[in-house]
Amino acid sequence: MNQSLSANIQDIISMKSMGVLVNKSPKTQREINPSLNTSNSSTLIRRITIPAALSLMCLITGFLFAWYTGGKSWTIGLWGGLIGMTVGFSILGVEWLLSRTPFSTVVHTTQSLTIGLALALLFSCVMHLILPTSSPIAPIFSLVSLLSFSYLSYAIRRKGLHQTGQSEEMKRPAASTQQTKILDTSSIIDGRIFDLCETGFMEGPLCIPRFVLEEIHTIADSHHSWRRVRGKRGLEILENLQNIPTINTHITEDDFPTIPEVDNKLVMLAKHLQAKIVTNDWNLGKVASLQGVQTLNVNQLSYQLKPPVLPGEVIRVFIIKEGDLEGQGVAHLDDGTMVVVDRARDYIKETIDVVITKFMQTHSGRILFGARL
Repeated sequence: MNQSLSANIQDIISMKSMGVLVNKSPKTQREINPSLNTSNSSTLIRRITIPAALSLMCLITGFLFAWYTGGKSWTIGLWGGLIGMTVGFSILGVEWLLSRTPFSTVVHTTQSLTIGLALALLFSCVMHLILPTSSPIAPIFSLVSLLSFSYLSYAIRRKGLHQTGQSEEMKRPAASTQQTKILDTSSIIDGRIFDLCETGFMEGPLCIPRFVLEEIHTIADSHHSWRRVRGKRGLEILENLQNIPTINTHITEDDFPTIPEVDNKLVMLAKHLQAKIVTNDWNLGKVASLQGVQTLNVNQLSYQLKPPVLPGEVIRVFIIKEGDLEGQGVAHLDDGTMVVVDRARDYIKETIDVVITKFMQTHSGRILFGARL
């Protein structure tokens, strides 16, 4: 798995240098090129036009077929048009469900139904040989066999896949008790996820979606220098992750093409894999929690691990600007915590000793208040 990840990252870096790989991340492209709003509008129009055209076509086809076969009766034609439009809506509903279902699930379900239909057909042929041709129960047997064998084949295959998954987990007991964690773009570019994995505080398996990898490449290929630096850092972090022997890191090809937003794709993928999302994005964490997906926020972990500064402690700070009230000066700790110091306005651009008197917790963090010694 790790060798495969390394090969994928090396391919992206080499393709980037040759200009082969195309930017595909809608979220990042919109930030780079505002003109993509036009393409988004055309995509929205296309999503409305195609279903409307299909429904209209089914309506007209159903009407004409029923009108012609029903002795050119307008009433029968209208019923046929209604049935045709219902069929069109059913097709759109199936397409909507398939677009939000992973491809592997669609393949397994299709295979199960195919096997069930084949068994039902074989059973129907046997029953027709046994029962008289004019028997009224023959069609009932055919319908019951169709439903029964389709359901049984699906249930057996699902049970088999579950048993296979359990046997694979028994072969790898260390990984079976660990829940998969999906890395998003912000956590990879931040880089602290590598330190957590290297020290053993973060356990795998770690999953990097293909669309996240493409978004990082898009950032690395940005026209802005600071974005390019962040993107290249993200690729380097991924290369370093695959060198940690205790972490199983892999790329998943699962995607949801009809969902343009990367954050929504991450939530859908986490639901499918029953995984957690590792992120630094506060908004993504809120969206995921509303949909029942657990997130691990690296920023929140860092904040919880900060050594507490309690009232009465003496710290040394650098006053950077004036405060809101008379005589106050403002400083910041290394972790970004604001410190408001009384009688420090005359010491701007100087380092002084401060005794902490109190602190206040806000939605954006903690503010310390102190006085100059």
